[in-house]
Amino acid sequence: MCEMLEVAKSSYYEWLSNPISKRFSRYRQLDILIESIFIEHQERYGSTRIYHELKYRGIACTRKIVAKRMKLI
Repeated sequence: MCEMLEVAKSSYYEWLSNPISKRFSRYRQLDILIESIFIEHQERYGSTRIYHELKYRGIACTRKIVAKRMKLI
């Protein structure tokens, strides 16, 4: 199967032990925070205000990422 997918065996077994990537889990946490801030401010905040609120709370991200995640939510 690894040969068909052109994936190294070690990468496959590493994926089996930890199938959720760090990026996916980080984005999932960010989505939850973005949604809670959006609802907290009566659905009036855009990506810029939410970015500044996240920055104030000590969450490292960019406004571009916040805008992209808001489109997906």
